[in-house]
Amino acid sequence: MKYEIVGRKNEIQKLNQILASKEPEFLDLYGRRRVGKTYLVRQFFKAQPATFFEATGLKDGDLKTQLELFTRALEETFYKGNVKLQQPKRWLDALDMLTHCIDDTSQKNKIVLFLDELPWMATRRSGILQALDYYWNTRWSKNPNLKLIVCGSAASWMLEKLVYAKGGLYNRITARMHLQPFTLKETRE
Repeated sequence: MKYEIVGRKNEIQKLNQILASKEPEFLDLYGRRRVGKTYLVRQFFKAQPATFFEATGLKDGDLKTQLELFTRALEETFYKGNVKLQQPKRWLDALDMLTHCIDDTSQKNKIVLFLDELPWMATRRSGILQALDYYWNTRWSKNPNLKLIVCGSAASWMLEKLVYAKGGLYNRITARMHLQPFTLKETRE
């Protein structure tokens, strides 16, 4: 497969392992802004035989706006824009809608859930981490074709709230990727 990705050989190898895994996977991807996290995930998975769902947090967006954008992403990915979904009021309901979409997808298909800029989705008292905890622990972690990728530029937030979480997401991350800036060789390429 030809990718439009320069360098990132170790990262591509890790993404290939995650996609090929016969277990559900939960990847925490972080790194400073403008380092290529979103680009890497999009470029890699657009060339894969998988259902790719991407929802991106809006900087300084309130809960209602975050849920509206998430619902639009559901409509586009799973209904090709032909169905208008009722906007949920809570993240628990939004992830329930996503879970139903996953359940309606062929059992043979790999499903990649990419939650980009998760720290922006986690508005004050939004409940997204609790909802993510609930659906990972009760449903998604039982689906061997499901690959969850959470991404954010706020590395300290990602580490504190996910990797070193003390609550329900404790020890749930199956893979971690700290994306570094290009080396000089990669920059030349």
